[in-house]
Amino acid sequence: MIAAEDDRYRRVAVMQATVDAVRNALDRGDGPKLLTSEEIMALSEAPPEKQKKEHPDPLKKEVVIPQGSILAKADLSLELSRKAYETRLEDLQDQLRELQFRCYAQRRAVVLVMEGWDAGGKGGAIKRLTVKLDPRGYEVIPISAPTDEEKAHHYLWRFWRRVPKDGHLAVFDRSWYGRLLVERVEKFATPEQWRRAFHEINDFERAITDHGSVLCKFWLQISPEEQLRRFRAREVTPRKMFKLTDEDWRNRAKWQDYTNAVVDMLEQTSTPWGPWTVVEANDKLWARVKVLETVAKAIEASLAEGKKSKQL
Repeated sequence: MIAAEDDRYRRVAVMQATVDAVRNALDRGDGPKLLTSEEIMALSEAPPEKQKKEHPDPLKKEVVIPQGSILAKADLSLELSRKAYETRLEDLQDQLRELQFRCYAQRRAVVLVMEGWDAGGKGGAIKRLTVKLDPRGYEVIPISAPTDEEKAHHYLWRFWRRVPKDGHLAVFDRSWYGRLLVERVEKFATPEQWRRAFHEINDFERAITDHGSVLCKFWLQISPEEQLRRFRAREVTPRKMFKLTDEDWRNRAKWQDYTNAVVDMLEQTSTPWGPWTVVEANDKLWARVKVLETVAKAIEASLAEGKKSKQL
């Protein structure tokens, strides 16, 4: 039972009760005891010989980005001060919460696509994007390998089923662009299949936007050096170790192949109805603010156009 008249007390009490319940349940289990925050910090600051051994870097060659491509125009030196970030972030989160209610009132769906390099900051951007939204009106959809049932259908079938209903928002953490990225590079799709997918995806997105939905697509771009730095940090941070897998290192070894695929994807699927936004993500603060600003502007423009259409 929680006394709920004071907003601040209620929120803290609910969170504390949840943390206590989870911790008690884990401590009663047969697995390893849950580390306290002090124990986590102690492990993170342990001498190198007591830390997990570093994985050798599989990326041996310098990556070449085609000159004149959309990807080559990303200025990875862009950054934001902590003070400017915190001020702008709070304003944008408040704005997005208001826009969410306006979308619901106008029955306008919002579809957000988050793509980018491993450790590019997709999760952090999604977290800041949704933190003040009404949880009844949005869904974050993590995309992984298709199930046997999904493989029995056209590859877009599983995404059509998750397109949000009118008035709601969906964030795809990776998306149908797997056909043009991992399936292409890892040869899960034939050249004929992934080349045909350029047109299929453009038509798919055209159908979404013709319905009146807002569509924003983000590619979070970081340098190979920044990715390696983030990988190394994850290796020695207990609460982040689970994010780093052997697959991440295998993907890093194919950085050039993925770069070629990303350039083709951006060039051939950035359309008037579904343009890509390349986010300079070496600085996480800059990247998060750019994502939120882009979403807010796109929703504002769509709502204004909807109002204008009704007037006409």
